[in-house]
Amino acid sequence: MEGLYACNTRLKGNELVKLINKNGIEIHNSAKHVLEEIMRGTGCVMADKMSIFIEIVSITEKHIVVSKVPDSNGPGITRKFSTSNFKDAWELFLQWPPA
Repeated sequence: MEGLYACNTRLKGNELVKLINKNGIEIHNSAKHVLEEIMRGTGCVMADKMSIFIEIVSITEKHIVVSKVPDSNGPGITRKFSTSNFKDAWELFLQWPPA
């Protein structure tokens, strides 16, 4: 059971960070599972003070939004990517240290 739990977290710095969807259910930490969740699931995956989600701009246009809430180290940050550019959005989400 311990190995299964480790699959649902990711290591950032020295801390384990859980990924959850909008309903509070833990999400596996792979890019494939996160993309599946934001495109066909609840549309949002969150970690501690960070989120990656889909923003519907129009009937034909969607953006992937990566957002970090402000903390003592600086202001909040929001970046938008086209849905075809998920790789860059995912890499930015992984780069940000936990708050």
